[in-house]
Amino acid sequence: MKLADIYGALVTRYLSGNFGITTFYPNKDETPTAGQHHARIWFLPAENDAASLGGTGFDRQSGILQIDLMYPTNIGLGDMLGQADLIATHFQRGHSETYNSFTVRIDGTSVSGPRNEDGWLRTIISIGWYAHEARSV
Repeated sequence: MKLADIYGALVTRYLSGNFGITTFYPNKDETPTAGQHHARIWFLPAENDAASLGGTGFDRQSGILQIDLMYPTNIGLGDMLGQADLIATHFQRGHSETYNSFTVRIDGTSVSGPRNEDGWLRTIISIGWYAHEARSV
């Protein structure tokens, strides 16, 4: 499975949304400015299953792209929930994104929270994804 291509496809889709929010990516310096809303992206691959039988079938890699929206506390929920709606709508079930000839499909999106965490109000957007790769034996 080409996890780097899957990650690339998902980030390409995120960037195409032009959400206008500072975004921190995995394994990068994460120093948010106090009082400034931002997003944090997490790439969470899960199971690699057989999508079909036989030596010439396909394997299915699945996982979650998690986007944490972090907003200052005591400013209300409207802006944060509006941003969560924009992002969730951009990752609608059935959409596909191709990166380096590798196609990733969106399996569904959910929003949870918000909740207070370390001086921030955090809302989590979980984007389920999967990709098929030809099996080679």
